[in-house]
Amino acid sequence: MAVSGPAHPRQLPAEARVRRLIVDGLTTLRLPFVLLATWAALDGNSLATVTFGATAVATDIADGILARRWQVETEWGSNFDSLADFFFYTLLLVWTYLLVPDFRAVVGVIVAFFSAYAVMIGLGFVFRRTIAEHAPLSRAAGTALVLTAFYYIGVGYVGWLLMAPALFGAADLVHRGINVVKAVREIRDEVQA
Repeated sequence: MAVSGPAHPRQLPAEARVRRLIVDGLTTLRLPFVLLATWAALDGNSLATVTFGATAVATDIADGILARRWQVETEWGSNFDSLADFFFYTLLLVWTYLLVPDFRAVVGVIVAFFSAYAVMIGLGFVFRRTIAEHAPLSRAAGTALVLTAFYYIGVGYVGWLLMAPALFGAADLVHRGINVVKAVREIRDEVQA
């Protein structure tokens, strides 16, 4: 049973409403965990930061799996998912900066990756369209950088482990840049039409 589009929740069968509620609930749960991780980072607690951050990632994965399996999509859920991703990736930089003393050595690569991601999410949110693609390269780069940041937060220093995520990130930056250019052209063409 596909449940999507603008149908009013009360017009849907009870099972479909429950599925929408579960998926949107998981999406909504991500933001409190992101804020708790930020609070833990400000307090200097690496273990709590990684625990809350990993829980935020788990809710992101779970809502995506369930939404695809149940074919559930809501406008609110899509918009909030992008907003929660924006906060997660932005605050992941803050957590790493606060908890890893020599983080400044790698800040350029990670900031470039997350900035491209933030621009894509921001454009998508403002123009109500999906720009960020869940392509295999994007997933691999995002996963590598999140795991690397969690590793650095956990051990407290930066080592040569950055090389693999940096290469994934560089390739993904090109991919994301192409998507941003395409989206800007589409938006420009719509405005001119």
